[in-house]
Amino acid sequence: LNAMLVPVFMILSILNGKQSLATEVGIIPGVFLLLTQLFSANARSLLIYNKSEKLFQEFFFSRLLLGLIFLLVLLILCYFLRYFDNFFLLLFLVISAYLSWTLELIISSHEKYESYLINKVITIVSISVYLVLIVTFALNGNLTNVIAFYTFFQIFLLVYHYNFNVVNFFKVIKFFTKRQIKDLLPLLSSFSNISAVIFWRFSILFLVGKETASLFFASFAIASFSGSIFNNFISQSIM
Repeated sequence: LNAMLVPVFMILSILNGKQSLATEVGIIPGVFLLLTQLFSANARSLLIYNKSEKLFQEFFFSRLLLGLIFLLVLLILCYFLRYFDNFFLLLFLVISAYLSWTLELIISSHEKYESYLINKVITIVSISVYLVLIVTFALNGNLTNVIAFYTFFQIFLLVYHYNFNVVNFFKVIKFFTKRQIKDLLPLLSSFSNISAVIFWRFSILFLVGKETASLFFASFAIASFSGSIFNNFISQSIM
């Protein structure tokens, strides 16, 4: 539920006749989601088998830092392309995807220690937001307010969990750099796969236009759903 907001929002947009909005969601928040998957491969597994609070905080801060870089690059791209009509809605969706990526570590940590209260709260709020989104789409209401509420809920959770006294900023940079150099070859193989998806998304957008591109994006999201669920979540539990 934590990772499904962007594809669910895109599919709901198409079902409610908002193909142009669906394409914008597939390009900006959708590409951000793909980039975060590049750096998600082993973090959950490492946290499950390592009880170090420091390691958790280092991963936590690294994701905040890297996600912020991705966020700024996409916003600059969005500004210069001037191709998007729903800037603030896309902004909140990208920030929500960014926060969801970091919340993934918090959820994993609570799973590891079997402290399920926070995860139950996240589950209840997520389901509620999805239901409200369905109703808001049907009534043609203000979608930005719904996503903004969910974003502020995620910010609250992050502030609640992050201990700013645990990790030195420069040590986190060193930790992040060392780990990415160590994982360079696996990273490159993952990047080649994800960069191909990003390339065809932009290609389809400029070749067939917003209205038709959204159908391709939604088809891809539905077709890859089972593989994404297994690769990103079930396989971690098996490991």
